[in-house]
Order: sequence, then structure tokens, then C-alpha cells
Amino acid sequence: AMEHLRIAPAEAPEHDHALYMLASVHALQDQVEDAVPLLLRAIELNPHNRARARDDADLEALREVDSVRTALEAISPAKAERRKLSRRR
Repeated sequence: AMEHLRIAPAEAPEHDHALYMLASVHALQDQVEDAVPLLLRAIELNPHNRARARDDADLEALREVDSVRTALEAISPAKAERRKLSRRR
């Protein structure tokens, strides 16, 4: 599985799910430095990954990293816009 996941970013660099899964595998193997940029890119490509990563036990070690913590605490642009619109009412 790891071989397929390692190939995926090269073949489909915009495939957020493959990046997320590869980040998960690296995190489970305590390869935090490899996992962090993959997870951050997966969140950038698909903001729904932010919510998933907040509760994913496989990513627990990554939540200690400042850049990941910041990304997970951020709200999505769509949610920010909804909040802005609701405040105007």
C-alpha cells in the first residue's frame, strides 16, 4: 500500500485523498517531517480534510506540530463567509 501511496502524489499531485492517506501512514510510522507537508497540502486542496484530521487518531502525533495545529484551528473560507453573512443580518 505504501508503494502505491508514494507514487500517487507524482501521478496525481492534486489528489487530496492520496496525500491525506500518505500523511497518515507517515504519521503512524513516526515520520512527522514527511507527514506534515502532505497533510497541509491535503487540507489546502480540500478543506473538508481539516475536519477529518481534527479527529483522526492516525494523525495524533501531527497535532503537536505548530503548523498543523494552526491549520486545524483555522476555519474554512466558506465557513468564514457564512459567519460574515450571518453577522450582517
